[in-house]
Amino acid sequence: MTALNHALNKLQSGVTSLDLDRNDIRAEGAAHIAEALKTNATLTSLHLNVDNIGAEGAAHIAEALKTNATLTSLNLIGNDIGAEGAAHIAEALKTNATLTSLDLGVNNIGAEGAAHIAEALKTNKTLTSLHLIGNDIGAVGAAHIAEALKTNATLTSLNLDMNDIGSEALQQAAARIRENRKKAVARRWRLCRAIRVAVYWLELTFRPGGAAYRRSEAEVSSMSMELSRCTKRPRENTDA
Repeated sequence: MTALNHALNKLQSGVTSLDLDRNDIRAEGAAHIAEALKTNATLTSLHLNVDNIGAEGAAHIAEALKTNATLTSLNLIGNDIGAEGAAHIAEALKTNATLTSLDLGVNNIGAEGAAHIAEALKTNKTLTSLHLIGNDIGAVGAAHIAEALKTNATLTSLNLDMNDIGSEALQQAAARIRENRKKAVARRWRLCRAIRVAVYWLELTFRPGGAAYRRSEAEVSSMSMELSRCTKRPRENTDA
């Protein structure tokens, strides 16, 4: 059985993570994976690094991202998808609402590909981590990303290493990421306060005995688990 066939069988069995790195599945293999992703409801992490899928394979994966509602992490390092492939992925990012981490390192997307990704970042509300290492995007590509971060408030981790972008573009992007991290801390703190209020209200409203109390007990228990992470205000990480 080939690695691809084995992977497709695993997708049908309900796995949450799939790693097909360095299996040379090419565009045809990516098409099979993409087709499975359209109906899969369990996979959260997918690695297709160094699989020679090219722009065509990226297009297949992108098409699946438009309907898949469970994948949160996607790694496509070293697949030579180019600017064309980046455009396909970017188009999917405009509507996908679950992906939080994307690694497109070493894909030769250039400044043009970075511009496509940047355009998607202007509307995407879920991606928090983006790696574009070694893509020859240059200062122009980095400027596109930095411009997008003026409106994007969710991206908190950005890797632009080995792109010859220059200090000015790097400083602009880093400043935007630091600002987004501060906003993420503030959003988390507001959520913690809301949970505290909800727990207090449930404990006051429902008294022991009866179905309503049992339901409130379950809700308080669930919220208390989340509240345990909010015992103190998180520190604001301002590192680039």
